Amino acid sequence: MNNAEFQVRDVGDPRLALHATSALPAWLWSIDGTRVLWANPVGAGIFGAANGAALTKKMFGPADAHRRQVARLARTLPLNGAARLERLRGFGAPLGMLVTCGCARLDFADGSHGILVAAAETVGRTMPLIERLQTLVEGIDTPIAAFTRDGMFVGASDAARSLLGFRNLSEAGLDDARSDALKQGRVETPICIGHMVLQRVGTGADVGLVASITPDAGVAAHIRPIAPAPPQAAVAEPPLPPVAPMADQPIPDYEQPAASGEVPAELLGSTEGLVRVLHYLDAYRGRI
Repeated sequence: MNNAEFQVRDVGDPRLALHATSALPAWLWSIDGTRVLWANPVGAGIFGAANGAALTKKMFGPADAHRRQVARLARTLPLNGAARLERLRGFGAPLGMLVTCGCARLDFADGSHGILVAAAETVGRTMPLIERLQTLVEGIDTPIAAFTRDGMFVGASDAARSLLGFRNLSEAGLDDARSDALKQGRVETPICIGHMVLQRVGTGADVGLVASITPDAGVAAHIRPIAPAPPQAAVAEPPLPPVAPMADQPIPDYEQPAASGEVPAELLGSTEGLVRVLHYLDAYRGRI
């Protein structure tokens, strides 16, 4: 499974959905510790990433302390998925200090594995719930949107923005779906543009709703990005007529300089006059 799929897996996997909107950072690491496969918004911010999707592009080198600790956890954690508390260095802890994290090895139906690391104490800055919901769906390639538990729209991926024509679930006639998702954790429902899976994320005061949208084929074709127009061929400009050098241009008789070197007043006050003045002075310098 690729990293993009892991970013939407938190919607369907209750083990990750629990941490999706948590005020405490959480990450799902690859077994070897070289990559973060998924992170909640606070976890992404700990590593300076704008969102979880951006963090998945970061590689952790052999000397990185996070990578070494995750690789050690992969060798020692129970294979049955049971969580264990560990004191880890880094992961948002102040320099030289340790942070307590709940760690577990997670196995997935497709045969892939990951190491879940979830902080058990506050680290880093406090992020408001609305910001966590907004960041949760940013950077994901598929159409996905976030709502508060009351059904208010708060954010969406780029692919979903052109699909949503409502600002809350009640306006779209999805109040029952919202209630069922909050109670059951997940509900599927048809909508005017296709199909929606509404999933509860978070726990307690951090609960929100995430909607994965599958548009009908006709709608998807209609919103396909428009390809940029091919560049137009440059139109050749007609060549300018050759201009004779200043010294070779004849000076009309009426512009021949006077012996005194004075510039006639009628040559001043215009661009053409300035050119004539230059001719006049050049000719005058040639006489003295």
